[in-house]
Amino acid sequence: RPRALIWHDLLDQFARNHHHRGNWLVDYRKHVSGEDDMHKEVNDALEGLRGNTPSDCQSYIVSSNHDRALHRWVLEADFRKDPKNAKFYVELASMLLANGGEGDPFIMYGRDKLKHHKNIQFLDGDESMMLSGVEHCLHGDRGPNGSRGSTRNLSRVGVKVTKGHSHQAEIIDGCYSVGKSTGRLEYEAGPSSHSNTHCLQYYNGKRTLITIINGEWKL
Repeated sequence: RPRALIWHDLLDQFARNHHHRGNWLVDYRKHVSGEDDMHKEVNDALEGLRGNTPSDCQSYIVSSNHDRALHRWVLEADFRKDPKNAKFYVELASMLLANGGEGDPFIMYGRDKLKHHKNIQFLDGDESMMLSGVEHCLHGDRGPNGSRGSTRNLSRVGVKVTKGHSHQAEIIDGCYSVGKSTGRLEYEAGPSSHSNTHCLQYYNGKRTLITIINGEWKL
């Protein structure tokens, strides 16, 4: 059987992060380093996905809050004041307009960019992705009945869940939470429970968390 890879938060949205709004020093550093190019950031993320999906694997991309931040950028930004990203902004806005103003621009752009790669699938919003009795469609930022998501409240939804979002390894009843695949993030300061942790699921539905420390995951 083909193996499955589940991806969360492919995009960091660093180039035009709403948390940086009004911080002209961060904007200057991004300008000098070339990290203010949204088109490049999105394409780099998609190229990383393509390059890390082996031919015998099926990749599924879960709708995640960092990826959805691209939609927020299209809604709130003024492309007239951002020459570096104006063309890409208009391209995404045009895709949304052609779809009646609905949709997720990251998913729409990703599907178009990788349309020839049949082993890469972008999941819509709450589109279910069950593997051997475990639900994989929940990123973890959205909880039951409009609440904020957490490992605890998603452990009560009635099915086993593997989620992301919290950046830390957790197991609460049938809900497993993975960590992140990055180094130390810019907003991390002081002690942190964040870890480079992945979840492996076997064909029988059993799961285990694998934590990478200093580049190694086993002795």
